[in-house]
Amino acid sequence: MARIVKNKTFSPLIKKLVRKLKQVKDCKIILPDEDVRALKAASFLNKKKVCKALTVKDLNLLLKKQFVSNKAIVEWYYKKRLKKHADLDFEQASVEALQPRYLAAIAVALGLANGFVSGLKQDSKPFLPAVRVIGVSKKWHKASSFFLMEGKRTFLFADCAFQINPNAYELAEIGLQTAENALSLGLHPRIAFLSYSTHGSGKGPVIDKVRNATLIAQRLGKQYVIDGELQADVAVSKEAARHKKGLELIFGDANVLIFPNLESGNIAYKLVERLAGYKATGPVLQGLNKPVSDLSRGCSWQDVVRASVVVASQAFQ
Repeated sequence: MARIVKNKTFSPLIKKLVRKLKQVKDCKIILPDEDVRALKAASFLNKKKVCKALTVKDLNLLLKKQFVSNKAIVEWYYKKRLKKHADLDFEQASVEALQPRYLAAIAVALGLANGFVSGLKQDSKPFLPAVRVIGVSKKWHKASSFFLMEGKRTFLFADCAFQINPNAYELAEIGLQTAENALSLGLHPRIAFLSYSTHGSGKGPVIDKVRNATLIAQRLGKQYVIDGELQADVAVSKEAARHKKGLELIFGDANVLIFPNLESGNIAYKLVERLAGYKATGPVLQGLNKPVSDLSRGCSWQDVVRASVVVASQAFQ
């Protein structure tokens, strides 16, 4: 049995995902950051045969087989971007296309790899390449993101990094996207749309938005357990839920928490990570045609491994 399965650095969930990935053939995840942490993570993933992790050097070799030159890469990228941005400057496209994070997105979009993980530096954040090159799935209107939060319990928090202030429909989609990713990680999603009110105990435009998002998500995702609007304590604590009425669906046992905006989500995940000691993996993008994950600039090589495992699991849901 691989050492990663015994390593205390990795949670039971990550170990379970690793065991599943070992049964998958030819899973390629690109780690395009020119950073020692990415190199160490790639070495670990390859040595343990979790997936085939490709570094910048591997990526360049992969694209050489597809394109005859850098000029051909730039032309491919320029033509793709022109479909939605007719005023795109060729020189700007030339600068963008040859950045490692854009090259990774191009390789994934072409099916040469299954996903990529980057963001160890500010100039290697994957958000723009992911949307511009890989694109949003036709199933959704917009992409979003989630954090895998692991501690005494396992949660998915969304959206804490991408959509700043989604409207009710967009918020509903974020909930459904996150539920799908919970399934890809082997979890049974129980979705709580959070606010500062529980079932009408408060009033305000944010509460109206969350309540409407809940109704939309319940209509579109009838296969899931969905409730809202809920205060955070009744969503995750049975003790708190006992003091509220009408909590037949979610009774302190939610594992997918949907925040009304990025501000509240980002604050929440950082507090839970720092004060409760939870391990945060992500942000993992969702709603795209292919899986991609961002990284915290201060993360460890083990965090890169975790994000890679999650992205690989998304690819082979």
